[in-house]
Amino acid sequence: MTHPPCPAGHRAALLLRLGEAVLEGTGWQAVAKGLAAELGPDTGIAPVGERLPPASRADTVAFVVEVPDLGTWTIRVPAGADTGLLATLPLGEALGLATRIAGGRTPPRPDLEHLLDPLPYAALLLDARGRILFANPAGDDILSSRRLFRPAAFGQPLRPADRRTGERFDAALAPVLLDGAPETRWIMAGPEGMHLAVHMRPAGPPTAPIGAVRAVVTLRAIGAAASAEASATPAR
Repeated sequence: MTHPPCPAGHRAALLLRLGEAVLEGTGWQAVAKGLAAELGPDTGIAPVGERLPPASRADTVAFVVEVPDLGTWTIRVPAGADTGLLATLPLGEALGLATRIAGGRTPPRPDLEHLLDPLPYAALLLDARGRILFANPAGDDILSSRRLFRPAAFGQPLRPADRRTGERFDAALAPVLLDGAPETRWIMAGPEGMHLAVHMRPAGPPTAPIGAVRAVVTLRAIGAAASAEASATPAR
């Protein structure tokens, strides 16, 4: 499958790919996967000194991105990709955030805002005690609505408004925070047909210090058609 050059109109799509890659939790590999989805299968990223997988074509373009305090990466893209556009993307910030979150380091807030604020769904980062370290604007909207979650700000716990939902939320979140359990997805039922698709996944090692990111939570609004799934147990 061939991919045409990425026009400037795809910048927003690439930014969303980068933001989602940061949330996936597989470090810089997720950033490579996000770029490849837009630019083509010969796209690759590797730390300097590590060999990239062989490309299917010889006419690829490679350049280097350095991330302060974290190292340097080689980025390979298919020939014909708009390298001028790529140069305007926050690739260094994406690589740095993905690497820091995967390693349990505290990410710089400006980089989080740059990459996660454009996401159309709620993205929240929690510490080992379930306290909010970051929420993008979509996350702030859900928290301030008071319909599904209690109002909360930086440093406060993420708590559903309904007691029974809160018990289920805690039961799903606790093993992620305490044991680094695999990711879990489930449907959170709300009032007036407002439901959320909840995705929780671990971040950083269990030994990460208090204040480091230990869980990534995304909340996506869905219609009432999915309400039948609300009683299902969390899927792992």
